[in-house]
Amino acid sequence: LVTHNVIEAERVLQQVGIINRGRIMALGSVGELKEQVDQRLRIDIRLRPSSQQERVLMEARLHDVLGKQLQVADEGYYMYAPNKLAAEQIVHTLLNGIGLDEVMDFRIAQPTLEDVYLQLSGGEQLVKSNVS
Repeated sequence: LVTHNVIEAERVLQQVGIINRGRIMALGSVGELKEQVDQRLRIDIRLRPSSQQERVLMEARLHDVLGKQLQVADEGYYMYAPNKLAAEQIVHTLLNGIGLDEVMDFRIAQPTLEDVYLQLSGGEQLVKSNVS
């Protein structure tokens, strides 16, 4: 099976090979490959829609509550936790600091095969062939 769909690969394959530019970068089970990458958990936070002024104030509150590790993303904010216990503490701090009413969505994501690929390739995007 050849796929660019890492979610599909994680679910159905027992052995995975990551290839870029014709070179095998890694080979093993999904679990083995994931163990090769940084094990931090990514926490994504989306706030309820608001005016620009309210958004600026809420971003300031988030930085006060969560600290300098908070990064701006396309549709919200994200930060990394070194482990599950730290992720739990961040979520607790978030909910106590700004309240659930202000949060539209948040997710905690573990490393994926895409993270494996990006770390092994030094952040290089997948090379796609041009088919005419």
